[in-house]
Amino acid sequence: MSGEYTLQVIDLNLSFGGVTAVQNLSFRVPSGQIYSIIGPNGAGKTSVLNCINGFYKPQRGRIIFNGREITDLSPHKRAQIGIARVFQGIEIYRSMSVIDNIMTGRHIKMNANPILCALFIGPAKHEEVRNRAIVEEIIDFLNLEKYRKFPAGALPIGIQKRVALGRALALEPELLLLDEPMSGMSIEEKEDMCRYIIDINEERGITIILVEHDMSVVKDLSHTVMVMDRGMKIAEGRPQEVFKDMRVVRAYVGESVA
Repeated sequence: MSGEYTLQVIDLNLSFGGVTAVQNLSFRVPSGQIYSIIGPNGAGKTSVLNCINGFYKPQRGRIIFNGREITDLSPHKRAQIGIARVFQGIEIYRSMSVIDNIMTGRHIKMNANPILCALFIGPAKHEEVRNRAIVEEIIDFLNLEKYRKFPAGALPIGIQKRVALGRALALEPELLLLDEPMSGMSIEEKEDMCRYIIDINEERGITIILVEHDMSVVKDLSHTVMVMDRGMKIAEGRPQEVFKDMRVVRAYVGESVA
């Protein structure tokens, strides 16, 4: 990792027609942290993630990743330099096996000639074997061994989300964006996912930005929490401090932050 901060967002502004999604937003994500972004529905959280990984282009502002400005980089270029995303909706290839789904995350790392790849000879064969070994390690890390040959779409939602997480890890990211990874999960599945997120952060040293509505998860996982409301930052700090902030309590009227 480069420097004290993996990501810096400076004066970010994003609008759709007359609707302002993000305004004057600045924050810094310390390297090695789990940095959570929370807020009521419509606060602009997912729009921020879309700006970070290049799906949206802000009207104003700068995004700095590992000391490099990436504001104008395309999404695939951002993936190549170390930014991976797991979406709220389960974006996997449902008819493909678990191992092949995760293998798709290695494509940007593969450089062999397509013809040699098809023939499975020479450098292409060695590259395929090396990348398969990386994918097998991820399958082991996420305890997906018994599902490796199953069609991903036939598996329970908690397993499907693990597959999506594995594909993101196959990119070997320095920054992992997680958009509501707990949505639709049972209590047991949430506990498993929390454990994997902690291990990804602590064992693999990956900085994580987490958008999540389950406040117990946010409190348990986060080093730093940033709260948004109506596209603006209203609070930032350690979880135990942020959830006592009256601005946060007012933003969550009708929603529990206890």
